[in-house]
Amino acid sequence: MRSTTHASFLLTLAAGLLALAGTVAQAAEAPDRSPASPDPAAVEFLLAASAKDFALPNSPHPANIRKARVGHLRASADKALYLLCGEFLPAGQKGAAEWTPFATIKTGDYEQWLGGQAVSLCKQRQIKWYGGDHAAALLRRIRERP
Repeated sequence: MRSTTHASFLLTLAAGLLALAGTVAQAAEAPDRSPASPDPAAVEFLLAASAKDFALPNSPHPANIRKARVGHLRASADKALYLLCGEFLPAGQKGAAEWTPFATIKTGDYEQWLGGQAVSLCKQRQIKWYGGDHAAALLRRIRERP
C-alpha cells in the first residue's frame, strides 16, 4: 500500500468505500451469518499487518493504543471481511495530542485507514464485534518490530 502514489491510493480508497457502501446495505437485509467467534488466523493476521503498517518509516508511530477490537463485516452475500478498529495516540506530538482512529482490514492482503475513513468504516452497524481488547497485543508487536 505504501508504494503506490498518493493519487492512486486516494482513487483506490474512494472506489473501495463506494463498493463497500453499496454492498453493506444489501448485507443488512440478510440474516447474520458471522462466525460466533473470530477466526484466530484472521486476528493474528490483522495484528501483524497493523503493526507492520505502523512501523513503516512514513507512518505515524503510536505512543499508545486503546479500544482495539476485532469485528466481522459481511459486505455481500458471498464476501466477508475481518477488521481491527481502534485508536492510537501519536508519538512525539507536542501539546495536547489527540487520539486518532485506525482500521486495519483483511482484504486480499490488507489495508490500513486512519482518521475519518477509519471512523466511517468502524461505525458500520452491520459489523459483528467480538469481545476483547487487542490494544496491548498490538502495541507490544509494534514495539518489538525492528
